[in-house]
Amino acid sequence: MTPQAHSKCISAFTHKDLDGAVSLLVLLWALPDSCINYKSITNLQIPTLISDIKSVNKQWSTYILDLSLRKEFLPDLDQEHITFFDHHESSLLYIKLNLKTD
Repeated sequence: MTPQAHSKCISAFTHKDLDGAVSLLVLLWALPDSCINYKSITNLQIPTLISDIKSVNKQWSTYILDLSLRKEFLPDLDQEHITFFDHHESSLLYIKLNLKTD
């Protein structure tokens, strides 16, 4: 089945390490009926991540897994269809900053 033909298509971007792989597995288990297109990236590929996410169909939910939030993500990736799942303490700073501006 093509992603366009599926009613629940999701884009996922994961860190290219074990934490990222496990995060993707959890997403697959949590959403077993979804069509999930994923890409694993390294911390050096953040410009590629931002470019790829901007090109994703905004009707799809987009998940960013195990990639610590950083200044480069905001405001471009602060959109309703994008969800971050991360465990890095450094992400808390950007969550707090974003909450203050809303």
